[in-house]
Amino acid sequence: MAKSAASPYHRQDSGKGCGAAVAMMMLSDPQAGVPVGELTQSELFNMANQKFSAKGWEMHPRGLEHSLNSHKEIFSLHENAGFLEGMGVIAATLDGSGIGAAVLINGGEHWVIVNEIIVKFINGRDQVVGVKIHNPWASDGVPPSSHQDGDTCSNSGNPNKDVSITDWLEAFRDCQCVNELLTQQFPVVAAKTSGKAFDLKIFEPSPVKPSLFHGIENYIQKNFLSLVDSVHLGGRLPGSADYSPPRLVKPLGQGRKPYYIVTLSHSDKITGVASIDAETALVRSIQRLGSKARIEGVLGTIRLREGNRDSVRDYLAETAQALEELLRAKLKSEDFETALISDSQVWKSCDQSRSEYLPFWIVVIRDSTVYVRLDGQFFLHLTSESLGV
Repeated sequence: MAKSAASPYHRQDSGKGCGAAVAMMMLSDPQAGVPVGELTQSELFNMANQKFSAKGWEMHPRGLEHSLNSHKEIFSLHENAGFLEGMGVIAATLDGSGIGAAVLINGGEHWVIVNEIIVKFINGRDQVVGVKIHNPWASDGVPPSSHQDGDTCSNSGNPNKDVSITDWLEAFRDCQCVNELLTQQFPVVAAKTSGKAFDLKIFEPSPVKPSLFHGIENYIQKNFLSLVDSVHLGGRLPGSADYSPPRLVKPLGQGRKPYYIVTLSHSDKITGVASIDAETALVRSIQRLGSKARIEGVLGTIRLREGNRDSVRDYLAETAQALEELLRAKLKSEDFETALISDSQVWKSCDQSRSEYLPFWIVVIRDSTVYVRLDGQFFLHLTSESLGV
């Protein structure tokens, strides 16, 4: 089956114009048939945001879909449940339409086009080993003077960049795509096709290392004590130490990796907390804890620390008065029932939390985003104005 497209390459005109550049590439594809001379990235950008704008977005997935369809009504947004399904949609699109598909990478911060899915015959079947992408960003930051067929964009841009499946998985991870909530979605904006999504096999080099995609939680659960004993702790943990199931914390912003928090206990008393790299299962740090006050200060309340979305929702309802004061609005019971809650705890170093052991839940209630720290405190914003604290 064909898994490639020949969409032309065009650089983005501005530092925030990746979505508009992607729209230009898709529309000027010969299969879409819109002459590039009839398109401007500023018009594509404005069209997207006039119809659908959202806080924090330069070009929301639904805005990109609208901008494309305003010129050629053949595109649709696929809000997929995960990586494999999204890749299957891309393969079907490339096979059925021959037009590259738009995908969000780098934590949802950047639009690129997938022009080809690279497949090799390994162990008796076709397996995906990488992709080729058009990345509209160019490091020199100099926008092209104009766009036309055969222009000079490719000379300084990133056309048909080869990306290994390992790096592609990393680029996809933690896409923020709905109301600032971290979800395991893989939004694809692509030309409509009558074909079904392909069932793809992703190549996994042997042996497979533990990762977010390969059962690392079970690995940590089974091997935690040996992992801890493998690092210098300045004194070993008691041999009978118990530990909680690992809880995933996702990073906010670039440059940080996801990690797991594991709570240590001995004789039914919490004695410490460990941070485990979510990609390598290596111990990042361990903090010993003494008094109850110290435990609450570092780990937050047990209910929010070890809970799920339902327990967070219950906590919000029980502390409604404090939340109403923050939002300056009267909340109803249905506001708590319909509140959107992030699928994991999240963290970045900020004025509101300098410890990776004290992350947040993200809640969207009444169209307002609230960060709920694990000690129960509410914040409307996470700031990084204070240094050296």
